[in-house]
Amino acid sequence: MGSKEIIPTEAEINLEKTVRRSIFAISEIKQGEKYSTENIGLRRPDNGMTPKDFKNFLGKTTSKSFKKGEMIQL
Repeated sequence: MGSKEIIPTEAEINLEKTVRRSIFAISEIKQGEKYSTENIGLRRPDNGMTPKDFKNFLGKTTSKSFKKGEMIQL
């Protein structure tokens, strides 16, 4: 009959980083500029800041410059 417990398969665990998203620069961001929906967005893969942190970034000032497509990491 099977188990009541639902456990992800090894394949699902391996896919986790591929399908989840991180915060990326969607346009060039210069040091001292504020994060906004115009310059940051969510992209794959999940190697950096999680989407739940997205709203926390908005309005904050950058401490370094980011190129378009670069992952945002503190």
